[in-house]
Amino acid sequence: ELRELRHASRLSKKVTIDFAGRKILEEENSLAEYHSTFQTSVKNLILHMFSSAKILRKWL
Repeated sequence: ELRELRHASRLSKKVTIDFAGRKILEEENSLAEYHSTFQTSVKNLILHMFSSAKILRKWL
């Protein structure tokens, strides 16, 4: 799922072309969903790895 978000097709990206200002504006949040999902996955992995360890209890 993360790979699909990171390597999304260019066909699925949103692009706005401003002919008067001669600009091409790409959607800014194209990787925001990827980063959010990645951070959640890493957090869950770390919590799972150290759930029974004394190290985690010390930091919480």
